[in-house]
Amino acid sequence: VRINACVMDGVTIGHPRCNVDRCVARLASPRDRFCEEHSDQERQCAIRGCNNATTDGMRTCSIAAHRSFENERRERGKALFRLRRRHERTMQAGQRYGDAVSKKPRQNPRKARAETLSNLTKKAAISRRWTHNEELIVRTCGVVISRATFYEAESMSNCVRFLVSTFPPQLPRAHPSFCFFDSACLLLKHILANNETRLDNIGLVVDVFHAINKHKDSDAFCQLNCNPATFPELFNEKNEWWYNSSACEQTNGWFGFFLPVVREMGEVNYNFFLDEMILIHNEWQVDVLRARGARPRLVPMSELALPR
Repeated sequence: VRINACVMDGVTIGHPRCNVDRCVARLASPRDRFCEEHSDQERQCAIRGCNNATTDGMRTCSIAAHRSFENERRERGKALFRLRRRHERTMQAGQRYGDAVSKKPRQNPRKARAETLSNLTKKAAISRRWTHNEELIVRTCGVVISRATFYEAESMSNCVRFLVSTFPPQLPRAHPSFCFFDSACLLLKHILANNETRLDNIGLVVDVFHAINKHKDSDAFCQLNCNPATFPELFNEKNEWWYNSSACEQTNGWFGFFLPVVREMGEVNYNFFLDEMILIHNEWQVDVLRARGARPRLVPMSELALPR
């Protein structure tokens, strides 16, 4: 039996998307807030749940709380707002440490207003919205084999769909023996709870770094099912790891540098650019592996369709 492994992880990078939850329709322009299907919401108050029409060229209706929230958001981008905030933080620090700043309590009307409006923050569509993250699957040799855009969150259901799409049942030899993931225990719980069987032949393991630093000893489920030390296939007789379980984290360190490059791109240019960068990266990584004496190769589809 051939033993091989891959690593899955996400990186916070994305492109502008429609403000409507779970909408994956393409925007006409990356400057838009809504796709063509939901473009009528441009004329509707940006506070979710409010169906009033916008007024006075603003993105909210005439309700005082909604208009105040939009004005607050607009003000945050101005230099005067930031300078006032610096002054307020200095005053607070002086009160804490007894510096040469007046200790006389001062009322902060901005704080009271912020508390009043804070409940609206999660319900507003004042500004544009971006996709949540890019999810990568990387072979432990460093070659990227799959990428997906997660629109809402790095949820376990999205991770399952990503894994099944990358390793479909009709290509059994494409399936890795093990998949390292920083939340492998949560993913395994989700799979068991939903009776998902398409990933039964893939062992889900927490990568070494997160297993040591992020997962508690008291988490019995994780320690019994996803602790890499419990899988003898992952290390040799000298207790050295066969696989680099941080391969995806290391790749994300490079991949994340493209955030300022692609942030304002439309979806088509965004995907084209990232796919091309991954292809260039893979070509370079293959050259590195060959220089080290390894023999990387592309496996033909006919071979991937064979039984494991």
